[in-house]
Amino acid sequence: MSIPGLLSERAIILAPRGRDSQIAMRILDEAGYLATVAHDLFELVKELSSGAGLAIIADEALRNSDIKPLLDLISRQPAWSDLPIVLMTHHGGPDHNPSARMGNLLGNVTFLERPFHPATLVSLVVTAVRGRRRQYEARARMEDLHESEGRLQNALKAGRLGSWLLEAEYLKLTCSDITKSHYGRNEQDTFNYDDWLAAVYFEDQPRMQSALQRSLDTGVDLIIEYRNVWPDGSLSWVDVRARAICGKNGLVSSLAGVTSDITERKQAESQLRRLNETLEQQVEERTSQLRHKEDILRQSQKMEAVGQLTGGIAHDFNNMLTGIIGSLELIRRRLARGSIEDLNSLIDLGVTSANRAAALTHRLLAFSRRQSLDSKPVEMNHLVNAMDELLQRSVNESIHLQLRMASDLWTAEADPNQLESALLNLVLNARDAMPDGGTLVVETFNQQLDRSFTNAHENLLPGDYVVLSVSDNGCGMPETVISRAFDPFFTTKPIGQGTGLGLSMIYGFSKQSHGHVSIKSEVGRGTTVQLFLPRFKGLADEAEQSFQSNAVYAENGETVLIVEDDPHVLLGCQQALALALEDIASEGVSSAEDALKRIGDNFAGIVISDIRLPGIDGLELLSRLKARDSSLPVVLITGHGDITMAVNAMRDGAYDFMEKPFSPERLVDVTRRALEQRGLAREVWALRKQLAERDSLEGRIIGRSPAMQNLRALITNVADTSANVLIEGETGTGKELVARCLHDFSRRKDSQFVALNCGGLAESLFESEIFGHEANAFTGAGKRRIGKIEHAHNGTLFLDEVESMPVNLQIKLLRVLQERTLERLGSNQSVAVDCRVIAATKSDLNALSKTSQFRSDLYYRLNVVTLELPPLRERREDILQLFEHFLQLSSLRFDREPPTLDRQTSSSLMSHDWPGNVRELRNVAERFALGLPAFKQAGTVSENQSLGFAEAVEAFERSLLSEALQRSGGNLSQASQELGMAKTTLFDKVKKYGL
Repeated sequence: MSIPGLLSERAIILAPRGRDSQIAMRILDEAGYLATVAHDLFELVKELSSGAGLAIIADEALRNSDIKPLLDLISRQPAWSDLPIVLMTHHGGPDHNPSARMGNLLGNVTFLERPFHPATLVSLVVTAVRGRRRQYEARARMEDLHESEGRLQNALKAGRLGSWLLEAEYLKLTCSDITKSHYGRNEQDTFNYDDWLAAVYFEDQPRMQSALQRSLDTGVDLIIEYRNVWPDGSLSWVDVRARAICGKNGLVSSLAGVTSDITERKQAESQLRRLNETLEQQVEERTSQLRHKEDILRQSQKMEAVGQLTGGIAHDFNNMLTGIIGSLELIRRRLARGSIEDLNSLIDLGVTSANRAAALTHRLLAFSRRQSLDSKPVEMNHLVNAMDELLQRSVNESIHLQLRMASDLWTAEADPNQLESALLNLVLNARDAMPDGGTLVVETFNQQLDRSFTNAHENLLPGDYVVLSVSDNGCGMPETVISRAFDPFFTTKPIGQGTGLGLSMIYGFSKQSHGHVSIKSEVGRGTTVQLFLPRFKGLADEAEQSFQSNAVYAENGETVLIVEDDPHVLLGCQQALALALEDIASEGVSSAEDALKRIGDNFAGIVISDIRLPGIDGLELLSRLKARDSSLPVVLITGHGDITMAVNAMRDGAYDFMEKPFSPERLVDVTRRALEQRGLAREVWALRKQLAERDSLEGRIIGRSPAMQNLRALITNVADTSANVLIEGETGTGKELVARCLHDFSRRKDSQFVALNCGGLAESLFESEIFGHEANAFTGAGKRRIGKIEHAHNGTLFLDEVESMPVNLQIKLLRVLQERTLERLGSNQSVAVDCRVIAATKSDLNALSKTSQFRSDLYYRLNVVTLELPPLRERREDILQLFEHFLQLSSLRFDREPPTLDRQTSSSLMSHDWPGNVRELRNVAERFALGLPAFKQAGTVSENQSLGFAEAVEAFERSLLSEALQRSGGNLSQASQELGMAKTTLFDKVKKYGL
């Protein structure tokens, strides 16, 4: 925006008489303003047409002159211009000078009466020039605004955006020609607010009007797309967007917005949507056809695989059943003839065949991934050497078996049973690949797999692996066979000679073990299968220990309850437990219902249950038993090793999970561990019961003397009342313990118990500590502090050594007790408080009140109920009981066995005067628990007995403080916490005794 400089500040002077024009020009020149003198009215008009800041005209120049050219110039000024004129007169304004009345015709006129002071003229010129400059600035802004508006209109036209303005008060709509075209109107057509609403398609009218009204009411932006109806009946889509303009009152005064025609976009979206729907339908139909064909193919493959599987399994099981049935039949015949020679060999034959059947079942479960692994450290060389004889017998004489064991082989981590099965499978496959004989090599070695190798295989991590390799020089396999070698049921053997599960089981075993298996083969040259198992990272001695038949003896009537509906399995379990666990009783029931009847509230044993039972199954039985007793160990048995079922059972609280067939050793091991856990759980329960009993009043207020029995009765009687209590007793008799019992056995037990030692606070801090203060109530009070009384609201306030409370504050405490309100220091606002006050004293408050050392009215307020605690020397029958109690606590604290109390120590305990009362007795018990003499010197008892009461108290106190300071290394804070004494009190006593 450009602003003319000199042109806008130039003054044109018309003063034809005398030297007025020269004087005015000189004054303006000295003031720094440019001035030009016009000799007549015609020249004045000419100069003003060229541009000027103001005109200075003498009134005589206008009299008897034709001023029409000047008036025409003034009337032709643009809207931004208002030429300032200074009219010099002789007799003031229009009221005194008739010629000055022409000022009304000239417009922006200022009168200057002659004679005038130069400063007056300069002031008028400065004001006029300043106003003229603002006019030129306004002109420049209007020009910029006009240019900006032009650019905006061009942009709107280029984007085919129509603009519109809606005045909120009168709903007056002003819109551009493009907006009219969006509604099918021509430029010359009128288009008001009613026309706008009428053009909206009837289905979209409620939505559009609601959005428009919301913008007018709340000022939110209007953003909406809707259909409108053109005059010819056709439909089009418009996108309307607007922003609210608010007036000075904060209400919406108008909406300014734009419109755009989105009909083509909507038509394209509709067409695309229809195409997508058609395409999705076509894809769905083709997918359905493909899925149907895949189901048919998959079903045929399943049937083929099942045929191969059942043929192989039937062949293998028939062989095994032949051995079992044949052995049993031979045994029956020999027993019928009375011949019992060589029965062991026939029994061994039957057991071997049964074990082979069980092994086949485990291989089938391992293939189905439903056989859990029992991974542990495995010395692979030892395992292979142990199987040497079995492997030799598995191959014929034409095959030469070689074992190549690495000397420094790492320990592997795997399931040894599955590893044995995998090795046997690999050897048998290698044997079958060499029908005419050859060399079979079993090799072990260490291998490090880097990331470049493991990245090519899923779920395989880089690191150390132990490799078991089985190689043959037989017929080999083509690539087509290698690619399918690990597929379930795939076999190249004749029907009945293989199940196709061997390599598939090995593949699954390797993945479950976080390892890898690979095949390298060439037709006519042989095959090598390598099984990679991760290196064991733990200690080598973590291998499973062999079964030990150490008997578990029942100490608390433990019983093993077996729930099994198969009588043969039940009998076998009971016999196995009877042989290994001598004094453990085992019972058997055939249903969960019978088990629930048998197990009562005091059942001390464990439960072993089959999952599949008639009626309630084992999982439901587990749930019901855990609801009764969450610590009862329940072991579940299943004939189908489902890992998911095992995880769910363990999550629901099962102790362990066994799958059939299981060995007697496994049953005994699980039973032993379950019984041990049961014993620990019942021991914990017993300890918790003891703790609960200890929390009772008898467990906290210890003593069998009549005085203590009466004290417990009084506490029971007044604990659950709101009465204030005064506890009297010497130092160390347990006044705070009694106060806590009064709180814990009252209805206020869930609220605060706030203890305050009145003798441990300086008088200057006492008022703030007990009543609280507001921020800035005194120097150093940076923020509000809640006092002890307010903190004990709805609870109990314990005031120990209440006789030490300053007398002036006793009045304030009495007012709080009476009115149940307090005022914090520095505040005039009352705060309601409801707390029970328990006070304790070692002095005679009645005597102190008579000597005005304690207020008698406060004494009577506190002394509603009085509990007197006798000193320990007056209830000596409680000394040994208390000492045993403290000795047990100290032994637990120091993690030591409680020492035996000898006769000499007992005698010393009973003869000691106990000036420190129960607190001194506890410290003596702690010394004794640490193996130190109960009393430091043999003469301590007699020495203290020879002292007066006050001297004995001081001697004991000095010794007690000295020992506490030694244990804390001179730390006053730690020592005060240990002694239960305020830090300030401890500091004063240290100074008193010179410690």
